[in-house]
Amino acid sequence: MKSLSLAFAIFLLVAGAALAQSEKAAVADQLAAARSELTVLRERYLDSHPVMAVQLACVAELERQAAQPVPEPGPLRAARLQFAVMEVRMGERHPTLRQQQARVRALEDVYREFPAARDELALARSDLAADELRYGEAHPRLRLQREKVATLTRNLTAKSPDSTEVRLARANMEILLARYGERNPKVIAARARLAAIEPAAAQ
Repeated sequence: MKSLSLAFAIFLLVAGAALAQSEKAAVADQLAAARSELTVLRERYLDSHPVMAVQLACVAELERQAAQPVPEPGPLRAARLQFAVMEVRMGERHPTLRQQQARVRALEDVYREFPAARDELALARSDLAADELRYGEAHPRLRLQREKVATLTRNLTAKSPDSTEVRLARANMEILLARYGERNPKVIAARARLAAIEPAAAQ
């Protein structure tokens, strides 16, 4: 039993290292593309041009990300990059910029709380943070998003013998059921998918 646990721990370390290398490669590719685009733009614009300001901000943020020894999760990197670009285009008090800042902070929080959080949960919490600034407390969209986050959190973070595929399918079915009702075609299809993979996962 101890040898099995040790083997599993080694597997997680190797898988984590491979994922980190893959993430670093993705950042390096993005940075190379951004620098290439910057070179093209410099043939047409001065550095003071708004288009150049946006691209320079993009390159600067990607350079910051590339310098990190351990890459952040993809959704957080993408949110930071989008914020850096929006910050140049918009004033600091612009509602859309404030919503994007809330997205970044929500992603920081979810990965701090759940380092291995699935993208589905992280992005749902990010959307909720933006919706809380965009809508009033009584707005139905805000209520639905809160229910979605609660469902994903319950299904994806609690200890369970089920596979991630099964837990995601169950969460998706519950989210659709709460939104559309029992007889909706989307709910029926989601329930059928869950029923199809549950027996296979149990074998």
